[in-house]
Order: sequence, then C-alpha cells, then structure tokens
Amino acid sequence: MKMIRTCLALAAAISLFTSAVYSAESSKRDQIINAVNYGVKIIETKGRSGFDDLKTYRFSGGEGYLLISDIKGIMLFHPALPEMLGKDMSTIQDTKGKYFFAEMKSKYEKDGSGWTSYWWPNPKTKNVEHKCTYFKTATMDGKKVVVMGGLYGISEAECK
Repeated sequence: MKMIRTCLALAAAISLFTSAVYSAESSKRDQIINAVNYGVKIIETKGRSGFDDLKTYRFSGGEGYLLISDIKGIMLFHPALPEMLGKDMSTIQDTKGKYFFAEMKSKYEKDGSGWTSYWWPNPKTKNVEHKCTYFKTATMDGKKVVVMGGLYGISEAECK
C-alpha cells in the first residue's frame, strides 16, 4: 500500500511538472504570436516609419524582438544585429546546416504564417541553442513582407 501511494505521488509530481513545462512553452508561444501580430499591426498602419516604434520593442522579459524581411528573404529590419540589414536570409544556414528561411518561405507562401525551428547562437548564453520562430506575412507600404519573432527555450516538438 505504501508503494502504491508513493507511485501515485510520483505520478502526480510528474504530471504537475509536465503541465508546468507545457504551460511555460505555451505562454512563450503566445508571447511570440502576440508580438508578431503587434508588429504586423504597426507596419501595416505606419509602413516603414513603424520601424522606429519596433526598434526598442521587446517581449518575454526583454529576450524577444521582431525582425522583418521582404518575401524573397532580404532582411529589412533587425534591431539587434544591424549588420544583417540587406542580407539574403534564404542563403543562411543554422549551425546544423538547415536553411530555415527556405522552410519559412514555403510555409508563408502557402499559409501566410507558421512556425520554424533552428539552432542558433543565443546572445545571452553564448551557446548554440534551439530557437523557435513564428512568422506572418503583412503588407508594408504596398509590398508583402514577413514579420518574425522567436525565442529560445521552446522545445522542437512545441514549435509548431
């Protein structure tokens, strides 16, 4: 009987832990979606002048920020790495060789939005980590663009 109670207590603890992890990931996913939707609203309302509003915009406790590219993959806005401006993202691979922007492109051309994951250096920890990114197409100054936001700490299974 004591062993059954111990097993039940252990099962309950595992269930609570799993729920907490899932909830934290869902919360991060929701933060990314809300941030991207905010970015879409800004650039569809203000056009390129909305970049000024987005330069300092951060989400998830300051960890997340938004990126904007044209639909071909040319980076138009990157508040953390201005050296990326004008770069063709479709030619960039993650640390495991994945062309993650090409994956995003096939999804947004079909559905207008979606998720992708890739392995990228985390500027906070300086380690290569799994990053989960949500993206959505928008119209800025009459042209289609892609607004992206991502965070570390979301499992690959939850990045969809």
